[in-house]
Amino acid sequence: MLLLLLVVCGPAAVFAQEPPLYELPAEWQQVVERAPMTAEEFTQKTPADWLAGLAQTVGKQMRAPLLFACRVCAVLILCAGAKSLCGEASSGTARLLDLLAALAVLTLCASQMLRLAFLLEQGLNTARVYLASFI
Repeated sequence: MLLLLLVVCGPAAVFAQEPPLYELPAEWQQVVERAPMTAEEFTQKTPADWLAGLAQTVGKQMRAPLLFACRVCAVLILCAGAKSLCGEASSGTARLLDLLAALAVLTLCASQMLRLAFLLEQGLNTARVYLASFI
């Protein structure tokens, strides 16, 4: 009887000492704890909630590019209107308006281009640090 008890309970005691298979590594557990929503909140969200969140996120992300495009279009429309009033396409006034339009668009784009160059520089520096740490 004792032998039967050892045969049946022995493997159960050995398997009880092993860590469970579903346990997350410590790094992953930290990411899960810092998550913006819990599993309960995730399961309670309806499709309408997901669509509203998506619309809000897209609205925030698209606001700046759309405003920039509107500004560029407004400058180009103003310059086209002024150029149509000057009459002859090869006149000095038309060339001056073309130059002013180019300068206005360059002025509008300069801050955006500088911001993009700064982000590109940061990304390259980050990649350089990662490469240096692995080599």
